[in-house]
Amino acid sequence: MLHYAKKKKSRLVVLTDFIKKIKDLTTSDIIEFVSSQPDFYEDAAYTKQVNEQGLIQSEDQFREEMEKLCVI
Repeated sequence: MLHYAKKKKSRLVVLTDFIKKIKDLTTSDIIEFVSSQPDFYEDAAYTKQVNEQGLIQSEDQFREEMEKLCVI
């Protein structure tokens, strides 16, 4: 999540605002929020690294894995 927020100042602002709004915030809430942002998949370096390792094949598969982790 830090990697995502550090890429653009606007991302950090949005994430910080989200964190400040939620009283009983969990790490799962943060993961769900960040992974639902429209620009989350713009980080080609992360996507390339993950795909090279064969862990995630598509955006849909990534969302499914995140949902399992977040218990949505």
